[in-house]
Amino acid sequence: MTDRLSKKRHSEKRRIDYEKVAGLEVSHVTFPVIAAVVFLAGLVFLQGGYYGEIVCTAGTVFVVASGIFLLLVRPKGQFPLQSFLLAGIACAALLGGVLRGLTISMVSEAMVWFLASFFAFMCSQMSCGERDVAKRAICWFGIACSVLGILVYADWLPIEGAMNAGRLQFTFQYANTAGLWFSVVAILAFTSRDARLFKLGFLPLVALLFTQSGGAIVLFGIVSLIMLKVWLRKDKDLRLAGFLIQAIISLAVAALCVIMPNTIAVIVVMIGVVASMGMQKKLRKVYRVEKHRRFIPLGIGLVMALCCCVAMLLSGRLLQASQTIVERLIQVYDAAHLLTMDPLLGVGPDAWRYLYPYIQSAQYHAASVHCGYMQIALDAGLVGLALFLVMLVLGLVRLFRQKDYGSFLVVGLIACHGLIDFDFQFASILLLLVFLVSDSSGICLSTNVSLPIMLTFGLLAAVACCVGTWSGMVKSNMLAAGMVGDVESIEQEVMLSDLVARDVEVETALLMALLHEQEWKAVVQIVDEDGIKTDEQALIAGESFYSLDRSADAERIIIEELKRQPYNTQLFSNAKKVFEKHGLSEEMHEEYCRVVNHANKLIAQGGAALLSNQKEVDAY
Repeated sequence: MTDRLSKKRHSEKRRIDYEKVAGLEVSHVTFPVIAAVVFLAGLVFLQGGYYGEIVCTAGTVFVVASGIFLLLVRPKGQFPLQSFLLAGIACAALLGGVLRGLTISMVSEAMVWFLASFFAFMCSQMSCGERDVAKRAICWFGIACSVLGILVYADWLPIEGAMNAGRLQFTFQYANTAGLWFSVVAILAFTSRDARLFKLGFLPLVALLFTQSGGAIVLFGIVSLIMLKVWLRKDKDLRLAGFLIQAIISLAVAALCVIMPNTIAVIVVMIGVVASMGMQKKLRKVYRVEKHRRFIPLGIGLVMALCCCVAMLLSGRLLQASQTIVERLIQVYDAAHLLTMDPLLGVGPDAWRYLYPYIQSAQYHAASVHCGYMQIALDAGLVGLALFLVMLVLGLVRLFRQKDYGSFLVVGLIACHGLIDFDFQFASILLLLVFLVSDSSGICLSTNVSLPIMLTFGLLAAVACCVGTWSGMVKSNMLAAGMVGDVESIEQEVMLSDLVARDVEVETALLMALLHEQEWKAVVQIVDEDGIKTDEQALIAGESFYSLDRSADAERIIIEELKRQPYNTQLFSNAKKVFEKHGLSEEMHEEYCRVVNHANKLIAQGGAALLSNQKEVDAY
């Protein structure tokens, strides 16, 4: 009887100790923790939170629920510096938009920053224990996503847009951001104090390799070297050996899946999981080589890099990755040139997609700049970028001082990947970054915010989310109306708000609807008053002029647009189809051929000459 009671007390003590280590105390599972994790998880499945109107819709629910919590619980609130900085970015983006003509697209994108500001406020209400629980819950969710991603890769779980050209894109529908997500989950798992999470780090690592994201894989390799060095210095040889086992098996599994049919991938991964778990279970001690141990991380890193390069070569990704880097550098150069229009406040949110065809220096199509920092500078100017960098640097400094190396490495990884991709456009990644850098122990503008102020802040955030949702819904309805020629619906919205009337996509939808209803004179009148803003508008105007038997005007307006966008291959292709349909006068045909020849010469000059994907355009 005594032995039984002793064993029971020992078991209970072990359970309590484990919960303390893992941060699983029931008291730490509070509303801010549940709300933050559920919100982030929801955004991951909503295409990563790429579209502002969807983010604002989900954000409205989050803000309202948080407001009810603040009203009922009445916590001792504090206003973190991060909330102020994020709100400043939103204000800079809106002000820049106002100066250039604010539109519903700009409003929808800017409201996401206001939502991020309130999210940072709610995260700062968490205690250290609550933050640990939230991080662990996010990691478990990421492990579940890894399993789903592997099933998607093996065609066992079809999700539209989750695979592209053999690369795992998951719900982000973009392989590079999916790679960043899985690398973040892997780091959180490998740096977790929960042994179960550590052993399952193999799964996000496999999912990362399935994305074939060169940037995410290389950055994860660099972070791995740092982790190995830290473990060696702290004599955590068992953890080091466990990581190496999982890394080696995951590389082997990924290589086998590349050369085998996708349907077998799940079986291969399951074998890898069993092998990884089995080897880690039997692992008892690691042999030390004291004199040469400092060179072990370098040797391991070299082997891992070679394996990754071999895997990328087998999948044809190495050459493509090198070309992608050059193209993104060209994009950054073009964005910097565009930023000179208004360095302080930028050109306004979402304006890049309409402006870049007129200043690009190579053939590419990019709705966002493949550099998160440059995109923020374009949206909110150097003011917005400075505020974002201050938040990032202060967060990194705090995490390092607190010796929260896992979060420090994750923030560093996201920050570095943002240099080569537009990850901050995905609200799930942005808010995860905000969660990690926002803490009650950080700099606070006020440590005792009254309930009325907290509720007022929540009300403003809710209004911002509702405005963002309204903007997105109006825009979606206008685009749908343009496709079916519903001129009346579009004109009603345009008459009600200047925000709608100034929006480029709405104006294009109106022109398309008018063309569909054969209201050619109305199209010509709008074009004469507002001018041509996109290649699509030029083609619609050209078709209208042709229908009014004004061939000379149609030819002139299309050829002028070709001159303004010499790297827009889609415009040249569509213009050729229009000229094949309606013909081209002899004089304008000569001018057209000169424009085509000039465009073909440009791809052999400057940065375009470094890219292998530049194509000559065909003339009519």
